[in-house]
Amino acid sequence: KEYQLTEKDEREIEKLVNDIYGNEAWIYGENPKYTLKKQRRFRGGSIDARIEIHEGRIENIVFYGDFFGQNDLKGLTALLIGKKYNKETLQEVLMNVTNMNDYFTNVTKEELLDLLME
Repeated sequence: KEYQLTEKDEREIEKLVNDIYGNEAWIYGENPKYTLKKQRRFRGGSIDARIEIHEGRIENIVFYGDFFGQNDLKGLTALLIGKKYNKETLQEVLMNVTNMNDYFTNVTKEELLDLLME
């Protein structure tokens, strides 16, 4: 038998989402620190990203690989540290990078975002 939600049911569900389940404290809670390892080969070389996450935010990020770039990666990592580890936030950060070739030759912002979020 199919149950039809009433308007009262929908209001109660929305209240639970707003008060509890949609709350970052509920989502991230007391999450322990953990490290993600992301690797991929690109036209410009391979990139190995090690991302330390704590309570849903990037606490540290280090890039290894055989890629080429003109600038020190400290500029890019500084932009990422402290940011929420989700696609929307990282996309916003990367879109503000003027020239990705400064850090990773022949790797696009979209490709780097895909690597970080895979």
